[in-house]
Amino acid sequence: MGAATVCSFTRFASLCLQNASSSLGLLLEELHAKLAAGSQLVGLDINPAALALGEAAANKGIKLIQHDINDPLPEDLKNKFDIVHVRFTMYGSGRTGLEAVVKNLASALKSGGWLQVQEHSMTAGHGNSGPAINEYISYFDGLVQKMGMNPSFCESLKPSFEAAGLSDVSLAISDTRFGKGAIDEAESLEVFTQWVPVLGQYGKSKD
Repeated sequence: MGAATVCSFTRFASLCLQNASSSLGLLLEELHAKLAAGSQLVGLDINPAALALGEAAANKGIKLIQHDINDPLPEDLKNKFDIVHVRFTMYGSGRTGLEAVVKNLASALKSGGWLQVQEHSMTAGHGNSGPAINEYISYFDGLVQKMGMNPSFCESLKPSFEAAGLSDVSLAISDTRFGKGAIDEAESLEVFTQWVPVLGQYGKSKD
């Protein structure tokens, strides 16, 4: 499940990005090249390794901060951004719950700002998924449950936005295929090259 891009990043002067993969710094650098001079970019990630990979971005004036979405944002990040974009991160909301995490993220917004969340909801055996993809999905679902979340948490995103007091809430769902069923097989599997090592490391630390 992916949230529709209801607003273009390039329209805004300040962006706070929370991302749960090693591509955080690379994505911020790409946005830095497209945004107007003087635009403010801040990246948040709980994983220190992902922040280290973004050192080149930091050298361009992009701020990178280690942060857990379950915790309130630092005061200097509140009421500051035109848009907060969160990608593949909300599954880590088990400690405090989706509604509390949404409120934390929304606290970074200026009046009239946008909170945009992109997540995936996968079901083993759905569509033409092969055995390797199904095995990954089963492993991911088990890990999400271990972290205190329902694997179907995406269904609760819209109500959590509304409970947090956000208005003009919309939801868009797209059906994405991976592997041989995808238009571009190699590109569709790129997410797994990022996620599998991270999930394996997390699962090992929890055992």
